[in-house]
Amino acid sequence: MSDETTGEAAGAPDADDADDAERRAWRLIERHGYAAAALAVLPVPYSETLGVTAIHVGMVVGVARVYGVELGHDSAARLVGRLGATVGLSYLGTRLAIGTAKLILPVLPGLLGAPLVFASTLGLGAVARAHLASPERELTDDEVRALYRGAREKARGSFDPARVRSAEARADASAEPAAVPTAATARARERLERLRHLRDQGFLAADEFEAARRKLDHEGT
Repeated sequence: MSDETTGEAAGAPDADDADDAERRAWRLIERHGYAAAALAVLPVPYSETLGVTAIHVGMVVGVARVYGVELGHDSAARLVGRLGATVGLSYLGTRLAIGTAKLILPVLPGLLGAPLVFASTLGLGAVARAHLASPERELTDDEVRALYRGAREKARGSFDPARVRSAEARADASAEPAAVPTAATARARERLERLRHLRDQGFLAADEFEAARRKLDHEGT
């Protein structure tokens, strides 16, 4: 935390730096929110469970870097798990419910659930940002839950469905989930399957799919 007794001349640059870091962190959190929403709309049961968890871990790693904290994926995954457990069933329960509903109706649950996945991502991002911005101060469980709920509710009102179909969201959603420790071949198959679903649902153009597929083939050689 900054020292409130610091003089104005010395404190102003720190305040400017903190404001800039906060803006960059929120841009990154929002971007990951739309990537998570893009995964949610896939008509694949439980695409919003493991895949979104990987996106959340990547988001936490990115926010940590904004604040000059080098956080490995294993540490970020533990932080995501701890924060998710603290905020309760609303964090994971929503995604499990969407995945189960897709077993019956493949498309509609994802379309309806995308704003919720986006909101929960921003809620988690808000808590992670607060934690990483002042790592010397331990947030209480009540503070974690309040931050999560506040950011989640605000995010529901700012959700833009058009951005879920943006090239950026599609690319981020199909990115390799580096936080998931799988064999290279299984990981490549998972990425290819995800790309196919993005193409089949109109989120990815045919030439974009072929370019991504060729890149996967090249990486596997």
